[in-house]
Amino acid sequence: MCGAIINNQTNLHFLYIASHLTAANGDDGQLLRHHDERGHSDGGTGRRAGGSVVRSCGNLAYREASTLAYADAFRAI
Repeated sequence: MCGAIINNQTNLHFLYIASHLTAANGDDGQLLRHHDERGHSDGGTGRRAGGSVVRSCGNLAYREASTLAYADAFRAI
């Protein structure tokens, strides 16, 4: 039961978080600019740096979604 809750809630929270990650959001825009600048300063090409930003944001969104899902499972217990 807990596995199903964690799986479903992780997906739900990830979709919600990812849908709100935009450059128009002040904090998100700052995070994206920081990753973009770091990617270019390391000698990365724009394409490689852009992929790094997307990957980093995806990993961050997944981590936060997992945390929220475990809290939901704990609340269910």
